[in-house]
Amino acid sequence: MINKLGPMIFVTMMAFLSVPLSAAPRVNNGGGGWICKDFDSKTIRWIKMNDLHAVDDLPYKFVHFSAMNATQIFEAQKVRAQQFSRKLAKHISEKDFDIFGSIKFVDHSLTISEDNHFYRRPDPSTCENGILEYSQIADYIDGGSLLIDSRIWNHQKMSEYNKAVLLTHEYLYKIFRSVFPDKTSNRALRATGLLFLEMPPQLLQTDLDKISEDINYADAQWIPAQLSAISMTCTVRVQNEFEVLDFKEWKTLAYGESIYHHKLGLLFTIVVGYQSSYPVKLEIYREDDNSEVRLAAQSINEQIEKNGFVQLSQTQATKSSNIVGTIKCWNSL
Repeated sequence: MINKLGPMIFVTMMAFLSVPLSAAPRVNNGGGGWICKDFDSKTIRWIKMNDLHAVDDLPYKFVHFSAMNATQIFEAQKVRAQQFSRKLAKHISEKDFDIFGSIKFVDHSLTISEDNHFYRRPDPSTCENGILEYSQIADYIDGGSLLIDSRIWNHQKMSEYNKAVLLTHEYLYKIFRSVFPDKTSNRALRATGLLFLEMPPQLLQTDLDKISEDINYADAQWIPAQLSAISMTCTVRVQNEFEVLDFKEWKTLAYGESIYHHKLGLLFTIVVGYQSSYPVKLEIYREDDNSEVRLAAQSINEQIEKNGFVQLSQTQATKSSNIVGTIKCWNSL
C-alpha cells in the first residue's frame, strides 16, 4: 500500500545525504508533470501529471475512482490493463515487479529528461496570472532505483489520482523497457494516458494492443486506431527585413501529431487534434519575455474555411532588426 511509503522517506533520504543517486546514469525516463505556481514561485496551485495532459485532446472523460488511495488506483489500473489487452497482460505477467520496493525519495529537483514531453505546454488560461513549470517528478537510474522528488510527492496539491498516474507510468515504462529497445518513455506515456480515459472498450483494446506489440511505436506518431492520416501541410518561417533566416515544412500531418520547432528564441507549436483534419492549436512562444500568441481550434477552422489557410505571426525585436516568426497551415488535399 502506498501509505507504507511514508516511513520510507526518512530512511531513504538519510542515505541520500551521502550517496547522490541523482548523479548516477539515467535511463531517459519521462516521469514528469506540470505545476502551476503563483508568481512568487512558492505557492503551488495545482499539479498534473503529463500523462493526463497528453490526452486532453481526446473526447473522453477521465476514469473516476471513488475514495481510493494511490496504491488502490494503481492496482486497479494494473487489472484494467490486463483485462483490455491480452498482449499487455502477457508483458505484465512475464515482467511484473514490485515498484514500491524500487522507490527511493530525494529532497531535491531531478534533471528534466530530454524527451520533449515538456514542450507541449498546457493552455496558459489554466494558470491565469501564474507560472507554468514542467518538473521531473520521477526518474529511473541504472540499477533499478526509481527516484521520486519527495517535495512534490508529499505536497498537498499532489492528489492520490496523480500519484497513481505516476506509479502506473513508471511501472509500465520499466516493463516496456525490458521488452522493447525504447529510448524514451513515449510508449508508457501513451499507454498510461489511455488507461485513465473512459474510452470505448474496443478502441482501448486496439490501441493498447498496438502499443504492446509494435516495436517502433515509441518513436511513431500517436494515431488512434480508428483514425487515418490526412494531408495537412504546415510551414514555419523566420525572417527579418532582409532575408529568410529559417524555413521548415511538414507535409501530410496525421491525427494527433504534435510539432515543436525552436529557432532564434522562438518556440513554434503545432498540434493536430483527433476530431478534425485541422490543427487544434497553433502557438508561437517568445523566450525573451515569455510572451506568446496562439490560435485555438475554432479560430483555426474559421480561417481555413474562409481563406483556405490559417496563419499566425509573432515579432521579436533585436538590436539590428525585427525578426518575424510565422506559422502557416493549409489542407493540401
